[in-house]
Amino acid sequence: MSEENWIIPFKIMIIDHEDRTRNFMVKILKEKGFEVAAEKNASYIARTVDSFIPDMFIINLDFPKGEGLYFAGKFRKETDSMNKPIVGFIARLERSMLHELQQLSIKDIMLNNPLDELKLVKTVEKYYKIKVINDMSRDL
Repeated sequence: MSEENWIIPFKIMIIDHEDRTRNFMVKILKEKGFEVAAEKNASYIARTVDSFIPDMFIINLDFPKGEGLYFAGKFRKETDSMNKPIVGFIARLERSMLHELQQLSIKDIMLNNPLDELKLVKTVEKYYKIKVINDMSRDL
């Protein structure tokens, strides 16, 4: 889809400490017409989320010191973002993480070795369509 095909804006917040992967996702999603904000520094994430007000989060679960899961948990507890989709990406998914990911309602996990561009776009488009349907239903 191109930008002119979007019915309503859709804002995506990418949280990743790795410049290469973060910049790749920003480039791909902006080319598809989405509004994207990205942070790599943990100390700026809350401020960016508050000013940008994303519709969904994409979080690197390999963030140092477990901060990726920490931020996902934090967003799940905050009223403004508790029901917004969180997509996680990780180099290698450990079985021991599955329960925590379920608790945080992280249903979509992408492997980033390398990150699959098509899967990234399809995953974001899926949540965009859900938002459009929800917004249109609310207007009826």
